[in-house]
Amino acid sequence: MDALITTEELAAILDNPEVKLLDGTYILSGAAQPETAHLRIGNAVPFDIDDIADPAAEYAHTMPDAALFAKKLGALGITETDHIIVYAQMNTGLAACRVWWMLRAFGHENVQILDGGLAKWLREGRTVSVGPAQPEPVEYKAVFHPELVYDAAKIEGCLQEKDTVLIDARDNLRFVEHGRIPGSVNLPFMSFLAEDGCFLPLETCRKMFADAGVLNVKNIVATCGSGVTACVLAFLLFRMGRKDVAVYDGSWTEWGACAHLPKEKGATTRGAATA
Repeated sequence: MDALITTEELAAILDNPEVKLLDGTYILSGAAQPETAHLRIGNAVPFDIDDIADPAAEYAHTMPDAALFAKKLGALGITETDHIIVYAQMNTGLAACRVWWMLRAFGHENVQILDGGLAKWLREGRTVSVGPAQPEPVEYKAVFHPELVYDAAKIEGCLQEKDTVLIDARDNLRFVEHGRIPGSVNLPFMSFLAEDGCFLPLETCRKMFADAGVLNVKNIVATCGSGVTACVLAFLLFRMGRKDVAVYDGSWTEWGACAHLPKEKGATTRGAATA
């Protein structure tokens, strides 16, 4: 099963009671709600990455533990056996990929992302519902996979490993001027999205990773600003058969704030830094 699902494919299974939808839209602090915020596809319930997070963490949307994740998913009417479709309101990537990665990190494999999200669904004139869904609480069983989640200590430990590469999903300006983890390769997540918010063809994306010299590296860890758009890169690599790609949860928000951790700035010729 491809981890990306089209609107046509979703329409064909929308009435299946074992298919559950999650709206992974993420609104930055202070930003206005999208005009479509009151609309939902099928039985979709909102998955708020700032709510389903470690409440004691210093940084926003830090991964929760398995017990809290299970409690939150159960309250949304989700079980670990459900076929989950995640979408965002504006486009395919961003927090929808973060939700996908969090589910995988807690052992949920039967999960896909809707290409083009709600925006494409609406452009095609497909049916939507108005107002929040009312899910029946259930029990969710979560099994944490720590190999998919990196913290600063793990990143620092792999800086000298020649068989590990860090890929940074931020735009080139932030990568060059704000700073980066030493040795990381820039692959801006927006480079993989078309103007309509859908992903570029998989073979086009594969070539971009290959041209950056990171496709066949033994270990790959994705990073970004705060652990959200890094999941776009992890998702694409998963579709290419790389199911072992980890994400640095704290990303540059944590790394940049720690004075003792090494950093780089300035232009580089490595990877896709000119994207």
